[in-house]
Amino acid sequence: SLSFGLSYQANEIDVVCIENEACDSSSGASGKTMDLNVVSAEIGFTQILNQDSLAKVSLFYINEDGYLSNPYMNVVRSYDPNSLFVDVVAENKPDTRVAYGATLQYTVALTDKLSSINNYRFYDDDWDVTSHTLSTELYYELDESWILGGGLRYYTQDEAEFYSAGYFGDEEYASSDKRMRPFDAMNYKISAEYKVSSALSINAGFNYYDQEDNYQDDLDNFNATYYNIGLKYNF
Repeated sequence: SLSFGLSYQANEIDVVCIENEACDSSSGASGKTMDLNVVSAEIGFTQILNQDSLAKVSLFYINEDGYLSNPYMNVVRSYDPNSLFVDVVAENKPDTRVAYGATLQYTVALTDKLSSINNYRFYDDDWDVTSHTLSTELYYELDESWILGGGLRYYTQDEAEFYSAGYFGDEEYASSDKRMRPFDAMNYKISAEYKVSSALSINAGFNYYDQEDNYQDDLDNFNATYYNIGLKYNF
């Protein structure tokens, strides 16, 4: 089978006016509304391999145009340890971002009760951010009512061309957004689903996320634990 997808987002971001910000503070205005438009497209091909497995490959394209900086993040443009003056201004990211990539998926029934979903995703953009994502999930049908699941996800990315954890000079673009730095991350999850009826089921999950930045002299790890619970109804 072939699948096609196209989406468009029109966003408005409220930016507070401060000195060196994206709007003119001398006018006395307290803020300004900035626009961000996003166009995404994807094409996919799914092939049934045999009675137990199928494979899918898809290509995607994303174009972002508008205000892509964070209104709540600042950068240090210059710093003199012998002076009390520190030049702190709003970060400035490019106002366009073009990304593309591909995803591969392989789904297989290992036994009558055990199945596996495996994914790989490649991403690249014109901010010099390249990432790879590998994930695998296992699901086991304990009985007619219960399905147990578990999964692992690995993610790694390079840093954006305008990122720095330190000080900046007179570069046009500058950001200390940690989402733009190089890092590796692992995500672990377990889940359970209970079928109340043929149409209704209840599901719950536990997830642990562990991120390690790739700076030997500036190690700044991040981890999080989160839970989810939901209802699913099949029409």
